[in-house]
Amino acid sequence: MPSDILNDDWQSLALRKTSIHDNGPAYGTDAPWVVDSTYDFEESKDSDDNSVTKIQASKVSIYGGLRMGGNSYYGLDVTNANSPKFKFRVSSDQADFNKMGQSWSKPVLANIRHNGKIKRVIVVGGGYDTCYEDPRFLLNTNYSNDANKSATFKANCSNRANAKGNAVYIIDAETG
Repeated sequence: MPSDILNDDWQSLALRKTSIHDNGPAYGTDAPWVVDSTYDFEESKDSDDNSVTKIQASKVSIYGGLRMGGNSYYGLDVTNANSPKFKFRVSSDQADFNKMGQSWSKPVLANIRHNGKIKRVIVVGGGYDTCYEDPRFLLNTNYSNDANKSATFKANCSNRANAKGNAVYIIDAETG
């Protein structure tokens, strides 16, 4: 379970059977995820001398975001389904990802050359900034005394110097 959801009073309601309250539905992890698998192939012969190919996943990783559930992307190693391993979390609360909005993008798997070596990465859009749902939203504006704005809007959008979501991120698929 993503820490973003567990640590958020509203989003943690997504863990309940009924997850609607006064602020609307709690979304949880509702973004598309992608699977990255590496397979080993083993050729052998059966007792009748027929060719047999054994295919086994040697590495399986999954990557995805939270969409309306938050501003983070996660990487997990699920090679052993009974013992998944946490690889990384990248989020707007980290300096290198401070322009990240809600994580709506389905990660795209790619290989890039970095320092002369091929590196596996995921590529995601910068996300969605909910402040722009209000067509009158302006950066560097104090909305704290605006009676027409919700408490959430005032808290998240007042005096904002930079927009969220206006970035593209290339993330190391092993370390984030």
